[in-house]
Amino acid sequence: MSAADLLVAAVCLNRDEELLTMDEDFLSVLEVEPAFRVIVDRPDESFG
Repeated sequence: MSAADLLVAAVCLNRDEELLTMDEDFLSVLEVEPAFRVIVDRPDESFG
């Protein structure tokens, strides 16, 4: 997880916002901050 990803997560937490992303790295934030709300939208493999 990059410093920029951590900054995005921190802003979402500070503003009590939910993050919609395709980056599964953000799921690791949940291990240290259960209040973090994230939805990981995986690309549909059928449109490859």
